[in-house]
Amino acid sequence: EGVTSLKSYAFSQTPDLKSVILPCTIHNIEKYAFDESAIRTIDIPEGTKEIQTNAFKSCYDLKTVSLPKSLLKIDLGAFNNCKMLQDVYLYGVPRIVGTHPFALCSKFALHIVDIEPDEGLYSFLENIRTSLKLIYVRKDLVDKFKRAFPKYSSLIFEDPGKPETEEEIKIEESRETAQKDTRIKYNANCSELITVTEQFKECSFELPLCVKQISTFEENR
Repeated sequence: EGVTSLKSYAFSQTPDLKSVILPCTIHNIEKYAFDESAIRTIDIPEGTKEIQTNAFKSCYDLKTVSLPKSLLKIDLGAFNNCKMLQDVYLYGVPRIVGTHPFALCSKFALHIVDIEPDEGLYSFLENIRTSLKLIYVRKDLVDKFKRAFPKYSSLIFEDPGKPETEEEIKIEESRETAQKDTRIKYNANCSELITVTEQFKECSFELPLCVKQISTFEENR
């Protein structure tokens, strides 16, 4: 039958643990299971039904999380204080969502995979809204999502998918750098350069690879 529950503190405070592949028999990840571990990515397997409070608390190197369609419950602060989190892939909407499951995390891009906009998804977004940087959806659903969720329309873009080629990785790296540069104003996913600040009036800089369009190129008044 295999392991069905990952017990509390199972991988807690494991600075040498960079990655782990969980078996598909897992149903429950208990509190503090990965607390202060050094994992960089975690794919929660299909079949998992619950992630308990602080299960991934203070995983400072964690950048990518995948949440399966089978997930029914994600508890309070399940991914609390993951300062490097960049991407969360959502394959299904949990029925029960604790308060601020991504509290004190860096703002991340939520990739909504093959899910239609509905009230359940909207409630999920409201619960994690302070952690959202971008919302990526399938190309044919972009307009539908913007109409359904006008509050989040400025964050909704076509999902570029997981970077695989060297060029795609470089584009994503340039996007991360651009998002940190306060001297230049981009749109939410840094595909469009909007304005530059006055300090660039007589300077030159390299246009990030992620930029596909330039709206204006005047100093910001």
